[in-house]
Amino acid sequence: MTSLVLNQEADSQHLGAALLGMASAALTIDTPKQFVEWTAAELQSLLPHRAMVAGIVEIDRNHGAVVQKMVSRDFPPRLLEAAVAPDGKLRCAIFAKWARERAPQLMDATQAVSGNTPGWVGAFQQTGLENLAAHGVRELGHSVATYFSFARIPGTLSERHAQILKLVVPHMHLALARALAKSRRVTRAIEQAPGAISKREQEVLHWLKLGKTNWEVAEILGVSQNTVKNEVRSILIKLRVNNRTHAVTKAEQLGVV
Repeated sequence: MTSLVLNQEADSQHLGAALLGMASAALTIDTPKQFVEWTAAELQSLLPHRAMVAGIVEIDRNHGAVVQKMVSRDFPPRLLEAAVAPDGKLRCAIFAKWARERAPQLMDATQAVSGNTPGWVGAFQQTGLENLAAHGVRELGHSVATYFSFARIPGTLSERHAQILKLVVPHMHLALARALAKSRRVTRAIEQAPGAISKREQEVLHWLKLGKTNWEVAEILGVSQNTVKNEVRSILIKLRVNNRTHAVTKAEQLGVV
C-alpha cells in the first residue's frame, strides 16, 4: 500500500512539473509555426503523439462547423481532405459529438466506422492513424471554438488521456488564438503591401500545401490549368522562392496559409 501511494505521489509530481513546463513554454508562442513546434516538443511530455491538427471553427446550432483557420503537423492530407470540404465545412462525426458534449473524445480504429462518412472512414483506415484524441474550447454563448485532434498516440487510450486533454487544451486554446491573431495582422499587412498575395493565390497555396497538382487545383477551383500555372508563378515571384515547397513553407511562416 505504501509503495502504491508513493508511486501515485511521484506520478502527480511528474504531471505537475510537466504541466508547468508546458504552460510556461506556451506563453512564448507568437506564430502558427511556433505553435506547431511547441506541440512537437514541450507538449509531448504530457501527451505523446505523432500527428496533430488544430483549428478555429465556427459552429452552427445543429453542431455543424466551418473551419476558419487550421494548422497541422504530420496529419495525413488525405484525411484532412475527407474531413474538410472545399467550402470549409467539417465532415467528421467525432467533432459533432464533441460539439454536443463538450468533453474529450477518444476513438480507436475499431470505433472509427460509427457515425462517420465512408470517405472519412476509408481515409482513416488507409492512412493508419490508429487512434484519435480530440478536445476543444467553446466559450459559453459563442459560436466560435478552437478544436484540437491528436493521432498515433502510443498505447491504449484511457480516461487518463481524457484528463490530460482537459488540462492542456485550455493552454492550447490561448496559445493558438494568440498565434493566429498575430498572423492575421501580418496577413493584413501583406495584403495591403505592393505585390501582395491575393485571395485566389491564398486558395492555391492552401491546395499546394495539401499536395495537390496543378490539374487537381484547377478542378477544385473551377479554372483552367494555365490559370493555376500563372497563379503559382505569381506566388513564387511574390514570395521570392524557387519552388512550390518553399512557397508553402514561407507562406506558413508569414501566416498567409
